[in-house]
Amino acid sequence: MTNLAEKIPGIGRLVRGSERAYIGYLNHMRLSLFRDGVHALESSGLTYENAPKQYDALANLVNNLTGRGKLGALEGSAQALNTGLFSPRLIASRLNLLNPVFYAKLPKEVRVMAIKDMAKFIGFAGAILTLANLSNATVDDDPRSTDFGKIRVGNTRWDVLGGFSQYIRVLSQFF
Repeated sequence: MTNLAEKIPGIGRLVRGSERAYIGYLNHMRLSLFRDGVHALESSGLTYENAPKQYDALANLVNNLTGRGKLGALEGSAQALNTGLFSPRLIASRLNLLNPVFYAKLPKEVRVMAIKDMAKFIGFAGAILTLANLSNATVDDDPRSTDFGKIRVGNTRWDVLGGFSQYIRVLSQFF
């Protein structure tokens, strides 16, 4: 929320360069994911001219998959939300990806891509957690626990669920 570090003589240039590099990498990653989706849509005979809704939904999906969810009615308050919350767009993206209604609203072609990506993520995370458990690390599978989905070795914890575990935990406790 502050650019104070950028004003430190000598170090400020490094901070600005680091920020630009990070943003450039994330934009490159989003573009690569979008291109993969475009190739899949084009192989189905869909172009932006004959299926703009699918391409818009694909862009929305890529943004959610990379932590840039839409804030809906709060979009105009993004800067204020960012002051009190760590990354409100990341929170929105995680909630969207856990919400079955989000998938139901996607066009069929994009919904299939989204479900495949989420299945890969769940399968990968499940495999990592299983291997960790077999390696004598502690893995908590109780969704009501603060350590749900985390690998624990001594006092060190790894969250391979990429921040989804907190929302799964809240939903589990709610139900």
